[in-house]
Amino acid sequence: MLALRAGVDLLLLSHNTPAQDRAATDRVVHAVREALAEGRLTPEAVETALDRVRRFAGDR
Repeated sequence: MLALRAGVDLLLLSHNTPAQDRAATDRVVHAVREALAEGRLTPEAVETALDRVRRFAGDR
């Protein structure tokens, strides 16, 4: 969560096996949801980051 709170817009996860991939993704999703629920990360910050990523990708 430190990266997202510091302004990182996109997290990339890479693992060697599909099982590791899924477990890591599940942990990240859980951590983001927990941070949102506890107020350590705001929905507005997530939306702003998503908007920047979409603009960068050319997907408005």
